[in-house]
Amino acid sequence: MRKLLIPGLALLCLVCTKAAPEPKNVKALVPAGNDITGWTRDGSLDTAATAAELTALLDSLTQPYVDNGFAGFCRQRFAGTLAGSSVALELRVADMVDTTHAKAVFAAFAATGQTPWTGDNPGAEARIKQDSLSCAIDFRTSNFYVWLNVDTGSIAALDVARLFALEVAHLADSTAPVPTEPKDVVTLVPGDNEISGWARSTAMQVAETPTQLEAIIDGEAVPYENNHFVKCAFQNYSGDVGGTQVELDLRIFDMGDTTNAKNVYAEVAAGTEVPWTGDNPGVEARTDESFLFAYRVEFRDSRYYLRADIMDKSTAAQDVAKLFARNVSAAIRDTTD
Repeated sequence: MRKLLIPGLALLCLVCTKAAPEPKNVKALVPAGNDITGWTRDGSLDTAATAAELTALLDSLTQPYVDNGFAGFCRQRFAGTLAGSSVALELRVADMVDTTHAKAVFAAFAATGQTPWTGDNPGAEARIKQDSLSCAIDFRTSNFYVWLNVDTGSIAALDVARLFALEVAHLADSTAPVPTEPKDVVTLVPGDNEISGWARSTAMQVAETPTQLEAIIDGEAVPYENNHFVKCAFQNYSGDVGGTQVELDLRIFDMGDTTNAKNVYAEVAAGTEVPWTGDNPGVEARTDESFLFAYRVEFRDSRYYLRADIMDKSTAAQDVAKLFARNVSAAIRDTTD
């Protein structure tokens, strides 16, 4: 009986050991140089395992970590370039032992001006604080609390901060999807004859600032500005519908994240649209037939919002507009290089 029992116990211990992997060290959550394209480590990795060591790094910001029993801490600075200027990013990662303490320290660092980051956010909870001087993101995932700050408040800086946050979350949880660089809206615009028979009829218009957007669409810019658009591309096409040359106006907006895209999709609605479901592109799509001489298609997908207007009311024209929408949605979701 004993001979049977001992091997059985040994096998049970082996199974238990495999089911409980070694917890990750905070150092493993710090991206390497150029993990985020164009950003390199600036200086050495600072670490702390005691309250005294942490105080030497953070001074008065130490207490919430100590009160909640941190087990390890590291800080790394990164350097990059945005709009031709050198920019600094600081990343802090703390091992808070378990999810309860990670949640507690996340709550302890709540501050005025923070807004929740939802939708495509990293971790269990995340938030953003942005002003004219800087932008910061903090989040909690598993037993870790993460904070990072970029020393400029531009939209591009916030985009970089989001990428770093998603990368750290991925390193903390290997089951999370690998973060990818957001696609430039310009690359999502179909080329000549990518939609058979349809060619670009004007030069592409691109905007990355409110001033640039207002120069293109003037009074229509407000919803996009209010929801923090990052970049947009406008392109006109010409093609044949029933023997007549017809124009199609395509607009693609990068809204920075899924929440902004969802908000702008709701805000620009006129109330005359009909949901496009079943074979629709994106997360949500709709059509609008209320115009006298045009047909409109809209959708939102990930961080992007699209609008396509075709200057013809025929069924054939509707099909063309829908084809453009599906083409762009496929480009958004394409994971190949």
